[in-house]
Amino acid sequence: MTEREPLLIYGAGDHGMVVAEAASTRWTVAAFVDEYPKSTSIFGMPVMTSIEAAPDALSIIVAIGHNMARRRIFADLCGYGRRMVNVIHPTAVVSPSALLGLGIYIGPHAVVNAQASIENGAIVNSGAIVEHHSQVCAFAHVGPGAVLAGRVHVGPMSLIGAGASVRPGVSIGDCCTVGAGAAVVSDLPNGTTAVGVPARSLDAGARGDAAARSGGQPLADAVVVSPEQAASDL
Repeated sequence: MTEREPLLIYGAGDHGMVVAEAASTRWTVAAFVDEYPKSTSIFGMPVMTSIEAAPDALSIIVAIGHNMARRRIFADLCGYGRRMVNVIHPTAVVSPSALLGLGIYIGPHAVVNAQASIENGAIVNSGAIVEHHSQVCAFAHVGPGAVLAGRVHVGPMSLIGAGASVRPGVSIGDCCTVGAGAAVVSDLPNGTTAVGVPARSLDAGARGDAAARSGGQPLADAVVVSPEQAASDL
């Protein structure tokens, strides 16, 4: 039996637990890291309050549901030279032609179809479907059971709520929020919050500036690799 590689999970909240269980068939969780932990251990594994205590050689994934926080910590860890890996649940279906970034999570029974792209730090949650040629940009989150039809674009740090659906070819801007169960049938500008069927903006005329939400920094460096190149992380 092949020995499992140790994995460090940054984030000891609910999402961290989910990622830890998904990782268990491929990795051995060595520890969790959380700046503000609610407990000293999870699943019998220790929770550390500082990354400095963890060996530099350990692979790591940032398991934090909040997109902006995930992006900040991801950037910090990359600056320290940490090795980011992907956690993909064994029941997920990922096309061989899909392009995958680094530090992504794909949950149980999720589907990523042909020529789709999942960029750095993105989440495709349980049962979500990312259809052919769709793009989920860096640090975006596609919620449980959400469906992106073909050639959909989801901008950096946007959130697609649980059970939402997006019509083929629609573009969702940066830092958008699509409410649970919404049906998006037309493009959404940066910073939009949209809910309902069909989805309508809650904040037309009062849209936040996406660059301001990102702290004035570039939203993403889109580094993607094929599933074959990332095979050791699947």
